[in-house]
Amino acid sequence: MEQPDLILRLLVSEINGTGAERLVLFASLQAWTAPPRGPRPEFVVLCRDESGLPPPWMSRSAVTRQDVTWLVTLLEAAGFPWRAPRAAPNPGRGPSRVRQRIELEVRMEGRVRSLNLVLQHAGFSGPDAWSVRAVLDRLGELADAAGRPTVRAVLGALAFDPSATAERGWPRADLPDLASPWAIDPLSESPGPDQWPVC
Repeated sequence: MEQPDLILRLLVSEINGTGAERLVLFASLQAWTAPPRGPRPEFVVLCRDESGLPPPWMSRSAVTRQDVTWLVTLLEAAGFPWRAPRAAPNPGRGPSRVRQRIELEVRMEGRVRSLNLVLQHAGFSGPDAWSVRAVLDRLGELADAAGRPTVRAVLGALAFDPSATAERGWPRADLPDLASPWAIDPLSESPGPDQWPVC
């Protein structure tokens, strides 16, 4: 079977003071740009609740072609698939017993790039930080309605930047030209950037 045009995997975990790592969230999306080439894409999320105890819960949500187009636009703004996003952890304020690890892997247009950050609960910054935050915001919105608040809370904690006061969400520069194979006419049911919640 032909490989999907887009394969995205997101892993979020916590690392304690002893170096032990605990999975918090795993998300996966596989999508084809043209409906006849494959099944309708689904966004699958595996997440632990606030107690952190097994078993985790899993949800599946249908993703429209417009959702995929919008997400690809944000991924391209962050640098995917030509390079890894230019983002680095912010220094923590004092010692932290628990760190956050985020691994985002994107396979697109025959290329594979990944972002791997270990955060000290101080977020991240860099030239592509806005775009990476926008990707995380969008993934949170794609989650199933029942689990969406928990997923958004996890991803919002990763994107938190105490040094930023207004530079959140939609990237205002370096957006790719929408005249690409991914671009399609806007659909009324797809929320625009002015409708995105601020984490």
